[in-house]
Amino acid sequence: MPRRVYLRMKLLLTGLPGAGKSTIVRAMLSASGRDPRGFYTAKGAPAEDGSVPVFLRPASGEGEPRLVGRVYPDRAEGCPEAFDASAALLEGIPEGSLVVMDELGFMENRAEVFKARVLAVLAGDYDIIAVIKPRSTPFLDAVRAVGGVELVGIDETDREALRRELVGRAERELKR
Repeated sequence: MPRRVYLRMKLLLTGLPGAGKSTIVRAMLSASGRDPRGFYTAKGAPAEDGSVPVFLRPASGEGEPRLVGRVYPDRAEGCPEAFDASAALLEGIPEGSLVVMDELGFMENRAEVFKARVLAVLAGDYDIIAVIKPRSTPFLDAVRAVGGVELVGIDETDREALRRELVGRAERELKR
């Protein structure tokens, strides 16, 4: 019997805050009908000092969110040790799985274990839907340079058309 060969989707969505990137990711995941692995970034309630905690939430829904940094009115601070511990969210993923990484940014700049794991997953045999900040850092530039990734820019003027197109692709290319 002939072996079925899949071409892997390795999609990086980018755009300014509020462009609809995470909304498109959720719609694509729903259309795929698959259980994702990886992580989502979530913000918590503001603290008294005005900072907002930032968590990585397991995409599987299993496990507790992990505090990885804080956003202050004038800066953002990531905790490299917390990001490196969160690399476990990208370990032990079976080949062919759908992996979500929402989002990759600059708070993890000093988290060498986490960054290496992200790059290994991108180079692996996985379908990937990720969100990446529209800025240049050595890490984010390395993510964009991984072979086979497709970078799609989203803004408020084209997000509905792109959402329809990408959800259609998810239905065609990601259902197994």
